Amino acid sequence: MKEIKRLKVMTMIEGKLMTRAEAAEKLKVSERQVYRIQKSYREKGEKGLVHGNRGKRSHCRIDNEVRDKIKSLLEDKFADYNTLKFGRIISPIHLTAGSVCRKT
Repeated sequence: MKEIKRLKVMTMIEGKLMTRAEAAEKLKVSERQVYRIQKSYREKGEKGLVHGNRGKRSHCRIDNEVRDKIKSLLEDKFADYNTLKFGRIISPIHLTAGSVCRKT
């Protein structure tokens, strides 16, 4: 939906029907961001309006193997624990460094 709105606004800017200031207000971004969006639209066309990470896998995603291991531990060994306590206990014991991405 956001990309469709951006496309409509960019076509209006290109057709001189709207200023960058009006576009910024309509898209709820800064004028500088509108300039960047317009530049990307001119260079790449409609594809330039889509975020570059769309469709890509997150670098913080847990591998299915690790996810299955965590699920089995939660269901079997730690069934009586709530998720907060389980998370605190399992992190240092069962997960290797780098198997789970955390923001600090």
